[in-house]
Amino acid sequence: HEQEGIDYARGGLPNADPYQLWALAELLDPSTGHLHELDLIILGHSALYLVELKAHPGRITGDSVDWWWYPPEGGRVYLEPPLKRINLKAKIFKGLLRRHMQYPANAPRVEGLVFLPAQKLKLDLAPQGRIGVVTRDGFRAAITQHDFHGAPAGWQGRRISLPVMRDVTKALHKMDIRPREAKMHAGSYELRRLLAEGEGYQDREAVHRHNNNIR
Repeated sequence: HEQEGIDYARGGLPNADPYQLWALAELLDPSTGHLHELDLIILGHSALYLVELKAHPGRITGDSVDWWWYPPEGGRVYLEPPLKRINLKAKIFKGLLRRHMQYPANAPRVEGLVFLPAQKLKLDLAPQGRIGVVTRDGFRAAITQHDFHGAPAGWQGRRISLPVMRDVTKALHKMDIRPREAKMHAGSYELRRLLAEGEGYQDREAVHRHNNNIR
């Protein structure tokens, strides 16, 4: 489901400058040593977006404090609303981006978004829970027009120029952003996919390096 969301995002972007997309990256915050997972980094028409993918088919309810996911096969699963987490990453990202750009005064707006790409999704979030959340129907408008629930009224922003696009791209290469490929370990365990994340913690699937039956 995550890969489908990435493919949809790639296909939904205009094939023109300044649009750029980086998928499945990790950002090291040098001030804390914390490694932040970034699903999508997208340079849009007038802003740079950090996008958290939540590819959950079925039904999602809740507000800005609690989300509940009802999978198609039944049951109910609690989800921590991801906007607060992605906004924290956006704040850290913006500071590092300005530090590494040649002309930091031209740094674009950095916005956190939550993208729910599942095709069979019923979204029943309260208005406060919908802030910064986009589905397939609203993805292109969010990236090309900065049009999504909770976007600043009347803010359009200028199209990112080619020199600024190049400055941002070079800055990303200088920042400690890496593909999400390297294996992480804790003792005898290999840490795999991220299950949950919050301020100061991460829960991951773990597999014993010498006995795959131990998890």
